Amino acid sequence: MKKALTLKLIASFIITFLFYKYNVISAHADSKACSVGDCECITLSVTVNDSSAPPNPVSSAFVSVTAQPFVSPQLTDSSGVADLDIRDISGNRLLFNISGPIRIEKAGSTAQVALEHIIQTRPHLTGSFSCSASATLSTFSPGTVLCPSGVSGTVQNNSGTGIEGAYVSIGVVEADGSPGLRGTNTGNAGHWSIGFPNLSVANITITAAGFQSKVLPAQCDTGVVRLTPSGAATACDEIRGKVKDSFGNAVQGARVFIDGGNTGVTTDVAGAWSYDGGGTGFTASVVSAERSGATGSTTNISLAGSGLCVAGDIIISSAGGPGGPGGPGFPGANLPTAAVPEKLMGNIQLLAIAIGTIIAIIRIILGALQIAGGGDNPIALEAGRDMITSSILGLLVILFAVTLLRVIGSSVLGIIN
Repeated sequence: MKKALTLKLIASFIITFLFYKYNVISAHADSKACSVGDCECITLSVTVNDSSAPPNPVSSAFVSVTAQPFVSPQLTDSSGVADLDIRDISGNRLLFNISGPIRIEKAGSTAQVALEHIIQTRPHLTGSFSCSASATLSTFSPGTVLCPSGVSGTVQNNSGTGIEGAYVSIGVVEADGSPGLRGTNTGNAGHWSIGFPNLSVANITITAAGFQSKVLPAQCDTGVVRLTPSGAATACDEIRGKVKDSFGNAVQGARVFIDGGNTGVTTDVAGAWSYDGGGTGFTASVVSAERSGATGSTTNISLAGSGLCVAGDIIISSAGGPGGPGGPGFPGANLPTAAVPEKLMGNIQLLAIAIGTIIAIIRIILGALQIAGGGDNPIALEAGRDMITSSILGLLVILFAVTLLRVIGSSVLGIIN
């Protein structure tokens, strides 16, 4: 009886000791201070205060870790606390290393702030470490905005038509605090977007040919931005003009733009075009044209009558550019784009025929010289006759091939003109 009681007392003492050690001693043993670069956490709780005395919490501010782009920015609560973590596609938290300062964004301003008093805590012996830290915000870098989903907008002319091909330049603050740039062109409706996540935007500059540039303050969505033409605008009910290449030849199929807006008009076989604004009056200060990547423009717009405007000739380089297919000095420069490969094929065929004919004539001459110098040598005489015979047969084959290509290519396939 006494032995059993003694064993119960010993077991109770061991259980009490283990309970005390697991819940008290280990809790203190698994909490420690650490420094940036040496802390791995499953969560990071950051308390942001200002530099006043006593400090006040900074609420409603976006907080992110600059060296960990996969940590989603979080807003501080009324106590200035933001809980940061990295999650996989299933929503599970992932372990990450605290390696660098945090970035704080609020009311259009950002700041890089070092973490202080980092504490790493593991609540259970087998659990993952969670971390807590504080940060003191002293000053903001004015004029920067943190855009979690990137930046976007639309560029139009004064008539409300989208400007295609305008260039949008975004001044940004990189993760290390250095200045940087991002850029893109507007699409056919004037829309543009730069999809970099967590982009710290400093300013936005929009430029387009024939328009005054515009610089915008930092923002994530510019909405509709209208550019003012750089030249004096002319009021028109209808406008006409022509598009030519650098040799003065008419350019067919060129798209025509007025003040950057696509009119939906293309040039005819004479390079001529006209636009009536859909029956409503409009203004024009610059007219541009584009075909196969080549562009040109004119600001020479004059009134030729009541509401009728005439634009000066628009000169663009031939499709393909100088020296290339369709460009100056290249066969088929003034042909439609689809005709250039056919013209090229015809030139290659003519070159092959010329080379074959020259080789056959040279062989006939060599065969004749061999016969003339062979004397009574039957081997030399036979070789000369064979050379002449094979060359004549080669010429006949070339003649037959030319005839066949002419018949099949022109009559059947339409390759050779």
